[in-house]
Amino acid sequence: MASAAPEIPVLARDQAFETIYRRHVKDVYHYALALLRNPADAEDVTQTTFMNAYRAYKRGDEILKPHNWLIKIAHNVARTRYARVSRRVKEVPLEDHVEQLAVPEDERPDVEAVLRALGRLPFNQRAALVMRELEGRSYAEIADTLAVSVPAVETLIFRARRSLAQRLEHQTLPSKRSTGAFALVLVLLVATIAAVLFRESEQSIRAFGLRFWETSTWDPVAGEFGAFPFIWGTLYSSILALLLAAPVALGIAIFIAELCPPTLRAPLAFLTELLAAIPSIVYGLWGIFVLGPAMVPILDWLVAKLGFIPFFEGPASVTGRTMLTAGLVLAVMILPIVSAVSREVFAQTPRRLEEASLALGATRWEMIRMVVLPFGKSAVISGSMLGLGRALGETMAVTIILSVSGIVSFDLVSQENPTPIAANIALNFPEASGIDVNALIASGLVLFGITLVVNMIARLVINRSNIQ
Repeated sequence: MASAAPEIPVLARDQAFETIYRRHVKDVYHYALALLRNPADAEDVTQTTFMNAYRAYKRGDEILKPHNWLIKIAHNVARTRYARVSRRVKEVPLEDHVEQLAVPEDERPDVEAVLRALGRLPFNQRAALVMRELEGRSYAEIADTLAVSVPAVETLIFRARRSLAQRLEHQTLPSKRSTGAFALVLVLLVATIAAVLFRESEQSIRAFGLRFWETSTWDPVAGEFGAFPFIWGTLYSSILALLLAAPVALGIAIFIAELCPPTLRAPLAFLTELLAAIPSIVYGLWGIFVLGPAMVPILDWLVAKLGFIPFFEGPASVTGRTMLTAGLVLAVMILPIVSAVSREVFAQTPRRLEEASLALGATRWEMIRMVVLPFGKSAVISGSMLGLGRALGETMAVTIILSVSGIVSFDLVSQENPTPIAANIALNFPEASGIDVNALIASGLVLFGITLVVNMIARLVINRSNIQ
């Protein structure tokens, strides 16, 4: 946004002219700023415009439309000054709607690109385009201001739009190519990772075939490798972490974006995001020495009261190193990701929609439910999928908390738990050799595929949500 219009002293205490000044000074300033692109020159033109206008006013000139009259004077003043500033390169941002200047919406550049292209147009073309697009003035008013005919104004605007579109296309072409090259690099990187994993695991895939994905035995001594328990452990721990973290993260995002006092908003957001900077090994040690022992009495209570449910069948662990503990640790780790993405989009909810909802009689919670949450639904899904991706690939924290058991179980409170793929690779890779290495890499390929599938599903859900 442009800086505020300058406070120029009124030359006389004439009430009528002072009213004209206060009503139109910002329009004159923004018009001069759009033409000259320099705050100091715009202030000077504004001051000179009102000096000339005051002299004409005191002479008794008839003023039918003060706005058009002042803009015409400002245009003549700016035309004189333009000869001295046309070579300057300093740019200032215009109003937000400058983005709409004759540029297709799907290829709209940023404000800086528009300013650079606008600054290279001839003066009359730029003036006509500014008055037509930014001020919405008619061709007749523009013709009167520029002292030309209406057909001449139409020609000026046509040429200005064509030149502006050509210059913007010329400016954005290199950026499109460069961003396309970066996108291609990412695609090649992902393809290379997949190719390397497949090549290194090909021997294991040929030796075991589909049995590698279906069987539950992982015995390097006997040469039997089945990845199903580790696939189950990966999905089970990650989904558990997401179920625990998503509601809390959503509540934090809503509180910071909509309910928190402004003075506490930035500190709370910083503290929440600080959780993402803590190393995973620290989370693992916290899970073993702090959260695990604290969970022991809770695990005993769950087995005693809810043991009829398969999730809490037991027996309860005496160390607290259970799947529930690992899920809680993973939930804390993905909490800042889900919260940050959701909060940023909640904060972008149009204020007019929130105020309209409140004006219609909705309470603050009803406004959040009917306006904020639908507006940020895709962000909640995106943040949740990002958090799920983090949980799927987490290695160190889960490795420290859980021991490799190679079982498939729903039990959250017992000592024997399913083990995620990443933890199994971290624990067995140092001692692996021969086909053992190929089997571990094949399980890594499975994890890579799971991550891709999760992201593809998330993309489909987000697209469907946006369409609805």
